[in-house]
Amino acid sequence: MLVVTREGSYSNELKEFAREIGVEQHVIFTGDVKNPFVPLEICDVYTHITLGDGLPLALLEAMVMAKPIVATPIGGIPEVIVDGENGILVAPEVEQIAERIDYLLRNREQAKEMGKCARETVAEKFTWEQAADRFLQCCEGENITQL
Repeated sequence: MLVVTREGSYSNELKEFAREIGVEQHVIFTGDVKNPFVPLEICDVYTHITLGDGLPLALLEAMVMAKPIVATPIGGIPEVIVDGENGILVAPEVEQIAERIDYLLRNREQAKEMGKCARETVAEKFTWEQAADRFLQCCEGENITQL
Protein backbone atom coordinates (compact mmCIF):
# COMPACT_ATOMS: atom_id res chain seq x y z
CA MET A 1 0.00 0.00 0.00
CA LEU A 2 1.27 3.46 -0.88
CA VAL A 3 0.25 6.34 1.38
CA VAL A 4 0.60 9.85 -0.05
CA THR A 5 0.27 12.38 2.76
CA ARG A 6 0.51 15.79 1.16
CA GLU A 7 -1.80 17.79 -1.03
CA GLY A 8 0.41 19.40 -3.64
CA SER A 9 0.39 20.84 -7.09
CA TYR A 10 0.57 17.36 -8.68
CA SER A 11 -1.99 15.62 -6.45
CA ASN A 12 -4.75 15.53 -9.06
CA GLU A 13 -2.35 14.21 -11.70
CA LEU A 14 -1.15 11.49 -9.30
CA LYS A 15 -4.71 10.42 -8.52
CA GLU A 16 -5.56 10.28 -12.22
CA PHE A 17 -2.38 8.34 -12.97
CA ALA A 18 -3.21 5.80 -10.24
CA ARG A 19 -6.65 5.33 -11.84
CA GLU A 20 -5.21 5.05 -15.35
CA ILE A 21 -2.75 2.30 -14.47
CA GLY A 22 -5.21 0.46 -12.25
CA VAL A 23 -3.54 0.79 -8.87
CA GLU A 24 -5.90 3.25 -7.18
CA GLN A 25 -7.07 0.54 -4.74
CA HIS A 26 -3.43 0.31 -3.53
CA VAL A 27 -2.89 4.05 -2.99
CA ILE A 28 -4.25 6.16 -0.15
CA PHE A 29 -4.25 9.92 -0.71
CA THR A 30 -4.73 11.47 2.74
CA GLY A 31 -4.17 15.10 1.82
CA ASP A 32 -2.31 17.19 4.38
CA VAL A 33 -2.21 15.55 7.80
CA LYS A 34 -1.92 17.39 11.11
CA ASN A 35 0.00 14.64 12.87
CA PRO A 36 2.69 13.16 10.60
CA PHE A 37 3.47 10.46 13.15
CA VAL A 38 0.20 8.63 12.42
CA PRO A 39 1.04 7.65 8.83
CA LEU A 40 4.70 7.20 9.80
CA GLU A 41 3.65 4.65 12.39
CA ILE A 42 2.08 2.40 9.77
CA CYS A 43 4.65 2.75 6.98
CA ASP A 44 7.44 0.27 6.24
CA VAL A 45 9.63 2.64 4.21
CA TYR A 46 9.69 6.43 4.08
CA THR A 47 10.61 8.08 0.80
CA HIS A 48 11.61 11.69 0.38
CA ILE A 49 12.00 12.21 -3.34
CA THR A 50 12.61 15.88 -4.03
CA LEU A 51 14.36 18.03 -6.58
CA GLY A 52 14.78 20.98 -4.23
CA ASP A 53 14.82 21.04 -0.45
CA GLY A 54 16.93 22.29 2.39
CA LEU A 55 16.88 19.90 5.32
CA PRO A 56 13.25 18.74 5.46
CA LEU A 57 11.68 18.36 8.88
CA ALA A 58 9.59 15.47 7.50
CA LEU A 59 12.78 13.52 6.92
CA LEU A 60 13.89 14.01 10.53
CA GLU A 61 10.41 13.00 11.74
CA ALA A 62 10.64 9.73 9.80
CA MET A 63 14.12 9.14 11.20
CA VAL A 64 12.85 9.66 14.76
CA MET A 65 10.29 6.94 14.05
CA ALA A 66 13.16 4.60 13.01
CA LYS A 67 11.94 4.25 9.45
CA PRO A 68 14.27 3.16 6.68
CA ILE A 69 14.65 6.08 4.28
CA VAL A 70 14.95 6.34 0.51
CA ALA A 71 15.77 9.94 -0.43
CA THR A 72 17.33 12.02 -3.16
CA PRO A 73 20.73 13.59 -2.39
CA ILE A 74 19.40 17.15 -2.65
CA GLY A 75 20.04 20.16 -0.43
CA GLY A 76 20.79 19.24 3.17
CA ILE A 77 19.63 15.61 2.87
CA PRO A 78 23.17 14.19 2.37
CA GLU A 79 24.20 15.96 5.59
CA VAL A 80 21.78 13.67 7.44
CA ILE A 81 21.54 10.48 5.39
CA VAL A 82 24.69 8.40 5.05
CA ASP A 83 24.00 6.15 2.08
CA GLY A 84 23.73 2.51 3.13
CA GLU A 85 24.02 3.31 6.83
CA ASN A 86 20.93 5.19 8.01
CA GLY A 87 19.13 5.34 4.68
CA ILE A 88 19.58 5.11 0.95
CA LEU A 89 20.36 8.02 -1.33
CA VAL A 90 19.08 7.62 -4.87
CA ALA A 91 18.96 9.65 -8.06
CA PRO A 92 15.48 11.00 -8.83
CA GLU A 93 14.87 8.27 -11.43
CA VAL A 94 11.80 6.05 -11.20
CA GLU A 95 13.57 2.74 -11.79
CA GLN A 96 16.26 3.41 -9.18
CA ILE A 97 13.72 4.59 -6.60
CA ALA A 98 11.53 1.51 -7.12
CA GLU A 99 14.57 -0.77 -6.95
CA ARG A 100 15.71 0.68 -3.61
CA ILE A 101 12.22 0.53 -2.09
CA ASP A 102 11.88 -3.08 -3.24
CA TYR A 103 15.29 -3.87 -1.75
CA LEU A 104 14.24 -2.55 1.67
CA LEU A 105 10.92 -4.41 1.58
CA ARG A 106 12.72 -7.66 0.72
CA ASN A 107 15.52 -7.17 3.28
CA ARG A 108 13.55 -6.40 6.42
CA GLU A 109 16.42 -6.90 8.87
CA GLN A 110 18.69 -4.50 7.01
CA ALA A 111 15.81 -2.03 6.71
CA LYS A 112 15.20 -2.29 10.46
CA GLU A 113 18.90 -1.67 11.16
CA MET A 114 18.90 1.39 8.88
CA GLY A 115 15.87 2.73 10.72
CA LYS A 116 17.59 2.20 14.06
CA CYS A 117 20.67 4.05 12.79
CA ALA A 118 18.42 6.85 11.49
CA ARG A 119 16.88 7.30 14.94
CA GLU A 120 20.34 7.34 16.53
CA THR A 121 21.50 10.00 14.05
CA VAL A 122 18.67 12.33 15.06
CA ALA A 123 19.27 11.67 18.77
CA GLU A 124 22.98 12.40 18.39
CA LYS A 125 22.87 15.42 16.08
CA PHE A 126 19.44 17.01 15.78
CA THR A 127 17.90 17.66 19.18
CA TRP A 128 16.44 21.04 20.12
CA GLU A 129 19.15 21.41 22.77
CA GLN A 130 21.89 20.93 20.19
CA ALA A 131 20.22 23.39 17.81
CA ALA A 132 20.00 25.97 20.61
CA ASP A 133 23.64 25.40 21.54
CA ARG A 134 24.76 25.87 17.91
CA PHE A 135 22.67 29.02 17.63
CA LEU A 136 24.17 30.43 20.81
CA GLN A 137 27.68 29.57 19.60
CA CYS A 138 26.99 31.51 16.41
CA CYS A 139 25.80 34.47 18.45
CA GLU A 140 28.59 34.31 21.03
CA GLY A 141 30.15 37.72 21.30
CA GLU A 142 27.38 39.25 19.16
CA ASN A 143 24.61 41.47 20.38
CA ILE A 144 21.57 39.29 19.74
CA THR A 145 19.32 42.33 19.28
CA GLN A 146 21.37 43.22 16.19
CA LEU A 147 20.68 39.84 14.49
